[in-house]
Amino acid sequence: MIQINDYRIGNFIWVDRALRSICLINADEGFEGAPYVGFSGCEEHPYESCASPRVEAAPLSEAVLRAVGFAASPRVRLHAVPLTGNYLLELDSARPEPGCTQPALRRTVRHLHEVQNLYHALHGAELPLHVRVFA
Repeated sequence: MIQINDYRIGNFIWVDRALRSICLINADEGFEGAPYVGFSGCEEHPYESCASPRVEAAPLSEAVLRAVGFAASPRVRLHAVPLTGNYLLELDSARPEPGCTQPALRRTVRHLHEVQNLYHALHGAELPLHVRVFA
C-alpha cells in the first residue's frame, strides 16, 4: 500500500516485488474505493489500487540503486546509515554559491521515490535513472 500524495509520474515503486515506474496516477476512488496507479513493464495488470498489498514503496538498497543505474556524482551522494535501513542523501544545488562547501540539502531517506522527488525539487529535472530488469 502506498500514499498517493507522496508520488508523481516517473517515480519507482515495487509491484509484486518487481521495480516499476509510475506512468499514470488517478486520485479518484477507483479500484477498491482507493486511488490507483498505472505502471510500466507489466502488460497483464498495468493498473493497481494504492491500497493493494501488491504495491509498495521501493526501499533503498545497494541492489535497487544498481538496478536503476544510480551512480554517485559530484551533485548527488548517498551514504548507507549502518543498521538502520536508512540512507543519508546529500544534494548540491544546480547553482552553488561561490565558496560554499556544504551540500544544499542533507536528508535521511528510506525509499527510492524520496530521492527522485528531492532531486527534482532542487534541480528542476529528473534524476537520471534507467531501470534494468529487476525482480
